Amino acid sequence: MMDYLPIDYSSSLIKDYVSCFSYSWEMIVSLSLIIKEEINKLHKEDFVVKDNNIYIHKDAEVNETATIIGPCIIFKGVKVLPNAYIRENVILEKNSFVGHSCEIKNSLIMEGAIIAHFNYVGDSIIGHHSHLGAGAIISNYRLDHKEIIIDKINAKTDKIGAIIGEFCEIGCNSVINPGSIIYPHKHILPLSSIRGINR
Repeated sequence: MMDYLPIDYSSSLIKDYVSCFSYSWEMIVSLSLIIKEEINKLHKEDFVVKDNNIYIHKDAEVNETATIIGPCIIFKGVKVLPNAYIRENVILEKNSFVGHSCEIKNSLIMEGAIIAHFNYVGDSIIGHHSHLGAGAIISNYRLDHKEIIIDKINAKTDKIGAIIGEFCEIGCNSVINPGSIIYPHKHILPLSSIRGINR
């Protein structure tokens, strides 16, 4: 894989898929297929299984007011707070956190990552132990509706949000524009507008 983001996938559910892709963002496009493969590998006795391929670990805490649309895998130790909206093709790795009124769609949220509250995360990968402050938005669709360009490379899709490395801090009410890459341990100030490659 091209090392546009030296993200540590070694403990991630998707570590075995990384070598299959030329670019990190191709995994986002293929999340539905990855989830289907991983569902077949799960120890089903550890999960509560709901309609439309929703798998919730018995040691996860999902508030009854949260809305979940499958396919989706929610692993051990995850917390999903009231009024969260988990849309199709989402993986919440162990001990991750989705706060009040967050919306997540077609994304991998890695171990220990925190999506605080009032966030939108679309078509993205959030590295382990990264944190999105309240109201931070990851935009996944260009205003001109054109395909996403990442470092002069056409991603050949009109829906890519961001790839955020591990231990990043995204300040409150920031906007991360489509096709952005944020390297590990970066701190993004509140109210920022971020685009492109951020090393």
